[in-house]
Amino acid sequence: MKLISGARLKFRHSARESPQRPGGSTRRYQDDQRRKRERHGEGDIGLRKRTILGLDAGSYALKAVQIEATPRGAAVLQKSLYLPWPTGPDSRDGTPASLKESLRACAVTRGKVVSAPDGRGLLTRRISLPQMPARDLLEALKWKVKKELGEDPEELVLDYLPLGGPDPNGSRLGEWMVFALSKTSLQEHVRMLEEAGLKPVGVEPQATGLLHLFETCPSLAGEGSSLVLDLGARRTQLILALGAIPQFIREIPFSGRQLTQGLRDALGLDENTAEQKKRETGLRGTRAGERDLDGVSETLEPFVQELCTEIRYSLGYLQEHLPSLPPLRSLFLFGGGAHLPGLDETLSREFGLPCVPLPEFSGLGLPLSEDYRSFGQTAPASSLATALGLALREARG
Repeated sequence: MKLISGARLKFRHSARESPQRPGGSTRRYQDDQRRKRERHGEGDIGLRKRTILGLDAGSYALKAVQIEATPRGAAVLQKSLYLPWPTGPDSRDGTPASLKESLRACAVTRGKVVSAPDGRGLLTRRISLPQMPARDLLEALKWKVKKELGEDPEELVLDYLPLGGPDPNGSRLGEWMVFALSKTSLQEHVRMLEEAGLKPVGVEPQATGLLHLFETCPSLAGEGSSLVLDLGARRTQLILALGAIPQFIREIPFSGRQLTQGLRDALGLDENTAEQKKRETGLRGTRAGERDLDGVSETLEPFVQELCTEIRYSLGYLQEHLPSLPPLRSLFLFGGGAHLPGLDETLSREFGLPCVPLPEFSGLGLPLSEDYRSFGQTAPASSLATALGLALREARG
């Protein structure tokens, strides 16, 4: 297991199967300890419950969930937060103070936090390398990052997720998904958390935090591959996932702010009215039997078609370069943009895939505590998905 530079945080992906305790992996060690407690009749008696905060520091809003977890991995949801940053989506000035004040106002327990930065400066790449001992892998990945991304690996924090072993056709190449974030960006994010009185125990990319939901609730993804779109205020991530493992990640130039600005400029609206029209009308006026009296849907339609074009381009690339992946079976929409009226129907029609709705908290195996409270704007589970995935993964060891 490697330590993230200067942050006292541990990698979350490459560490999953690395030896950390006597007898094998961390997960295996935890399972062994749990079985020993059960054999001696201890169960959860005398063992402390843990409070865990999953935090997604998006470009528009702070999204967080606070859960209470037992040593056996059961959890209840205590609090959920969806709070737009006071400084606005384009300015991060004062964010540490904003985070600290937001957590204080919501009476969030100061303690362990697993967090995802907003993604600025994060690089992802699927990389092929010959099979080699684990001790040589990180150096080989650094060399690949320098060669393929043109970045100095000494200025980056690297993490990697194994995607598979040797190719069944006889190739000795292994596949890894590599994540690279500048040390400066990571240190700034950790400083924000620490200044807010939190104890960071893990930092992950938003994409993998999101996919932890498929790990904790395997029935979500089902058979085959899934097309996952995380539609944010500043950017959209396209993820092709096989179960809970990302096989391909790409950023798409489509965002909630782009739609709002398009309505503002085309229809002569102020910012707040444009945002309201987007949320209330969306693409509904393009459906049969409904009228688009104010031109909102007509204005948004070209932006959505550009999104469809980008998705088709990505799927064509995958078909050419990763033909062995199982066929797509489902489509998932996450983030604030997932709730644009009519978007799910449009994408489902365009790509012939069922758009699978994310169940609410109890459907994810996370019941609400008796004193559960939500703060800020009303947000369904799909808007809090990354924070939920991070907290649940930490709770279940």
